[in-house]
Amino acid sequence: MTLMILIPIVVIVIMLLVLVFLNGQTAQAAGEYRKAEFLSPAEKDFLRALDTSVGAKYRIFTKVRLADIISPVPGDKWQSRFNRISAKHVDFLLCGLTNGEPSCAIELDDRTHTASSRVERDDFLVHALKSAGVPIARFPVSLNYVGNEIMARVEAAVTKAPQAPQAAAVPKTAQTPGCPKCGKQMVLRKAQAGPNAGHSFWGCSAYPACKGIVSIG
Repeated sequence: MTLMILIPIVVIVIMLLVLVFLNGQTAQAAGEYRKAEFLSPAEKDFLRALDTSVGAKYRIFTKVRLADIISPVPGDKWQSRFNRISAKHVDFLLCGLTNGEPSCAIELDDRTHTASSRVERDDFLVHALKSAGVPIARFPVSLNYVGNEIMARVEAAVTKAPQAPQAAAVPKTAQTPGCPKCGKQMVLRKAQAGPNAGHSFWGCSAYPACKGIVSIG
């Protein structure tokens, strides 16, 4: 009788020990984390000056991923171009108060921006934003910022920014279909691979967000 009582107790103890062990392994795998420095002291100083000078006209966002602002033009090199912007961000992004659309990207340049690798990164960033029609203004780190100068440089960047080209698109005509999925205008494209390689088709202008297509012929 004593043995019959001890066996369930031993089983329960073993199960509890297994559960404790498994919980410890899970906690160890997850690891521990600490809060990172989201903004440097220089970025905080500039943010305060930026908010004072343009906060009444724009919404200010910090450290915005480049791939959330622009997207590569659809094509056979779309993925490689997306990879170049997916891990990059802009220091600040100004958006319209009412429509929330990006109005101007802002980069705060400290001494690290003089390094050759950083110069290459900055040149690419400026090119990518300008090619998409997104203005960018660059400010050197300073001990003192003048609000009027910040506003003037932002407005100058917004005013002279080129319009984004409508790449891989054809003029909208009565023959240009609307996307069957989202209703947006479609653009004429040509299949690069697969059984239909070389054949033209209508693809949604919102690709890759929408993958609607219309066959031709």
